[in-house]
Amino acid sequence: MTACPSCGNDAGDSVICPHCGASVRGPRLPLTALKIGAVVLAAVGLIGLYAAAKNVGVPDVKIAQVGATMNLAYVRVSGLVTRQPTYDLASQYLSFRLDDGTGEISVSAYRAETLALVNGGKVPALGDRVTVEGTLRVREDFSALTINAPERVVVERPEAVKKIIGQIQPTDANTRVTITGQVADIREPYPGLTIFSIRDDSGGIDLTIGQEVAALTGPLPEVHEGEYVAATGVVSLYRDAPQVTLTSSADIALVADPGTIAEARTTGSLQANDENRLVQIAGVIGPPQPFAAGVQFSLDDGSGAVTLLLWQDLFDAINAGTPLAPGLQVRLIGRVKIYRDEVEVAPEAASDVEVLGIAETLPPAPTPQPEVSTAATPALPEGVTPIAEVKVSDRPTLQGLLANAESYAGGFKFALNDGTGTITLLLPEATYKSVAGLETLRPGAMVRVTGDVKLYRGEFEIVPAAGSDVTILTPGHASDAVPTPVGRLSLGDLDKVLSVEGAVSEVVPFSAGKKIILDDGTGTVTILLWQNVYNFVPNTDALTPGTKVRATGVLNEFRGDLEIIPQLGFDVIVNP
Repeated sequence: MTACPSCGNDAGDSVICPHCGASVRGPRLPLTALKIGAVVLAAVGLIGLYAAAKNVGVPDVKIAQVGATMNLAYVRVSGLVTRQPTYDLASQYLSFRLDDGTGEISVSAYRAETLALVNGGKVPALGDRVTVEGTLRVREDFSALTINAPERVVVERPEAVKKIIGQIQPTDANTRVTITGQVADIREPYPGLTIFSIRDDSGGIDLTIGQEVAALTGPLPEVHEGEYVAATGVVSLYRDAPQVTLTSSADIALVADPGTIAEARTTGSLQANDENRLVQIAGVIGPPQPFAAGVQFSLDDGSGAVTLLLWQDLFDAINAGTPLAPGLQVRLIGRVKIYRDEVEVAPEAASDVEVLGIAETLPPAPTPQPEVSTAATPALPEGVTPIAEVKVSDRPTLQGLLANAESYAGGFKFALNDGTGTITLLLPEATYKSVAGLETLRPGAMVRVTGDVKLYRGEFEIVPAAGSDVTILTPGHASDAVPTPVGRLSLGDLDKVLSVEGAVSEVVPFSAGKKIILDDGTGTVTILLWQNVYNFVPNTDALTPGTKVRATGVLNEFRGDLEIIPQLGFDVIVNP
């Protein structure tokens, strides 16, 4: 018998109570139990979801993989800091760039995150390896990452390598180094950047620190010219030249004077293999010889003369004390330079030059040596007329060496010499441009020409009718002269053929051609290209600001400014 759980009557074997119709299968599950079960099930699900989310790692991505589909993704990026971070104290904004070898990305932090990084000593610096997590912001033209978890930022700072200054090369970029030397100069090219010129007996280098570093790491210690410091920083490049960038104000400190950093030498003992060495010398100075960027003197201690080179600002600073005059005896520290095979010594600060007084005796002046001509007269082949025998209205074939080149409004002129005489080879532009091997038609080339002989202002000219009338037998070559530093150009060099090399600052068109403003770090000079010369300059499309150019031409002065005037388009080499 089975009692009905609802009415209590005997339901027999029936599943449904015949008296009340209730189910008699078993006891009902209470509603409270159902509610409790539902709550427990939900709690277990949430715990499982939290555990799963906590164990899912943040994806590591390569910068080159970042694309539009990853906008707002939370990722981890690792790389090298390639620029000193920027920091704004007022807004607490911090930004730096990371390079992981596949690309670069800008990383930023704001207020709370920046403060956490600063207080936790986790602010990255140039040369550090950094791992950061954050949210990507991907736009059409740039990608950036915003730090959301400063506690997850990992900064690895490499150990510094101790080096002497002369060992530091451009290939050391982003390497952390420690140097020790004397402060030769302190300057502030613009507010917010301080540059210390540091030197030792192997060379000199600039040590730079920006206002962001001082704001993040505290004020610089007080350092003066002439003091010795030890500094740790990261090698960076400015115009392809190495410099050392401080990443903390605490990374520069005064050290005890290690003794003189310059070896005492006699003037006559200095040789080409001493180039870039810092030396201490004494001697008697000769008459001043001004040039565009300063003044030079001869300096002799009786063992042989060298050139004392003083840039204008340094000369003015020295002269503000004891004016330099012939016959004064001086003692100085300077860097050895070799210019046109001559030894020069260049002090780097006014304090490097000490005037000792008037010398009792002057060193003997060097005796000038006569120039010896080594030119040989070439033999003339059969059928070639000697230049000495040409006459007006002749149409001879001449053969000789091109001695120099000159552009004029309608073309180009060359001096042709065969050992018997010299004649002007006149090539109108239409004829010139059709000469085979045109780029080698320059001074030093041996050529054979056929043309009409004319008399112009008392001088003979030979004028070929076509480019095929000019045959280059032996090609001429570009000048291999060492470029002259722009700051060394002087009025004494006017009308000389000189080479200069530097970066293009500006290209200025004018009615008759183009002017290129060239900067080599020692000064600027105008390269004047007449239109017919400019027409033959190779690769003119690359003549844009920043491009390196080497130009060879005649030094000229125009309204107080010095100009280099190339006579041939091939005398201008773009990206030498």
